[in-house]
Amino acid sequence: MLMLVAAGCTPLVAQQGGYIEPTGDMYRKVVDGKQVKLYTIKNSKGMVVKITNYGAKIEQILVPDKTGKFADVVQGYENIDKALGGQGSMGAFVGRYANRIGGAKFTLDGKEYQLAKNNGENSLHGGQKGSRFCVYDARQINDASVEMFYTYKDGEENYPGTLVTRVLYEVTDNNALVVDYQAYAVDKNTVANFTTHSFFNLSGNLGSDILNHVIFINADRFLPIDKGLIPTGQLAPVANTPMDFLSPTPFGARIGSDYGS
Repeated sequence: MLMLVAAGCTPLVAQQGGYIEPTGDMYRKVVDGKQVKLYTIKNSKGMVVKITNYGAKIEQILVPDKTGKFADVVQGYENIDKALGGQGSMGAFVGRYANRIGGAKFTLDGKEYQLAKNNGENSLHGGQKGSRFCVYDARQINDASVEMFYTYKDGEENYPGTLVTRVLYEVTDNNALVVDYQAYAVDKNTVANFTTHSFFNLSGNLGSDILNHVIFINADRFLPIDKGLIPTGQLAPVANTPMDFLSPTPFGARIGSDYGS
């Protein structure tokens, strides 16, 4: 389960000084023979989250800042055509395997599986057409929650096994967005790794960067990566490196630092 809490946040806005609220008509389209829709969930405090079943993508999160002014804190698209032609991972629920698989292959139960190379020599985010590009089945449970379903077929993107997934989006009255997901391997052993892939901007201005955002990461080690962005397997200490965010630090303070691979 992943919980995102908004505490004095602002937007990803689509226009200077404000935001555009996408409507259902803006997301109504048939893709791969399935109906795309936009779902709205909200709480009693006025928080609103808009999610499309195309890639189970979060397109908007409206929350109040410390003065009570509402703004959009997540990058998204105002209509389905822009989402189809835009950044594929933005806001998506990513599977069957999020991030990179080195060399685009893995071995399971003694059998090697060759995947699509869609990121240099690696396979990224489930292959050429991971679930971020697929239309989920969806059901609005109540005003505050919606659930979405996708079944990965045995052999889809050359992964083994049928894998049934359920993703629940829910807003709470303390202005939190909860993303709860489950997966069931139906007929074979398989591999799976999921993530929700939203891009946040808390500045209140879509056109601004996030380099002055202050972050804290409660971790004293990190995973170094090689030139192909694959983890080396080492657990390196963050001390005396640009990866040390154990004290609140602006995002951009060390973003240009060279700390090797």
